[in-house]
Amino acid sequence: GPAFAEGRNLALLIGNSDYQQTSDLANPANDVALVGGALESIGFAPVKVDINLPKDEMDAALAEFAAMAKGAD
Repeated sequence: GPAFAEGRNLALLIGNSDYQQTSDLANPANDVALVGGALESIGFAPVKVDINLPKDEMDAALAEFAAMAKGAD
């Protein structure tokens, strides 16, 4: 079974590639998708992947993750 099956491991991955003040980055969306899949394969659940969040949505995602993380490993 997965290496972390007995614990409660979760992850939040945010891949931002669209920026107003600088040029766009090519790989963040692909990178977080690959890392998310790898984490799920070793037993992380849930793995929440968000792409190109504006600041208010990023703050909300972090607050939601903090609430979910209480009691996690």
